[in-house]
Amino acid sequence: MFIDIPEDREDLRERFHPDNYPVWSYRRGESDDYYQGGSFPISKNGRLKFGFRGRKFTNFVDHHIDSNIRISTPRTKYSNNQIDTVPLCWYTDSIDNDYVIDYVPGYSDSLFICTGGSGHGFKFLPILGRHVKNQLERTSDQFTTAWKWRVAEEGKDNNGLSEGEDGHRVLAKVKMATREDFKF
Repeated sequence: MFIDIPEDREDLRERFHPDNYPVWSYRRGESDDYYQGGSFPISKNGRLKFGFRGRKFTNFVDHHIDSNIRISTPRTKYSNNQIDTVPLCWYTDSIDNDYVIDYVPGYSDSLFICTGGSGHGFKFLPILGRHVKNQLERTSDQFTTAWKWRVAEEGKDNNGLSEGEDGHRVLAKVKMATREDFKF
């Protein structure tokens, strides 16, 4: 979530300046009941950034916003500043948060995926690229077993990502805010 602090609010720009406001992170709870949040000091352009991470979602169908839904927005002494942007970050999670770099069963050799790592895989491609190439060419190495296609095992934690459309993670079941909802 981003909040742009106006230039005429020098008090807030000073309060959230890197000299006065640290980068922070907070986590509470475990498994599916956890949430994690954090924030960064204000940027040179006056932008505050907050992040939140919690339940993982799946998305099977398009979500249409219901205009009759009312969103509760907190009111504080800073309420004249509006939230500018609230992007949804879609992670490339696997059932166990590890990479899946393999051919997808049932598609002969026509579908190969390189995914997982909870959205951090891109950082490691320069280092692991040759091993990804090995997987693609079916040349075994130390990662072949770890990156193999796998399915959720009954009774084992799997991030809930295998619940299907009946699960509580389906994004279409979530009430989403509109830009109008973020006006104070």
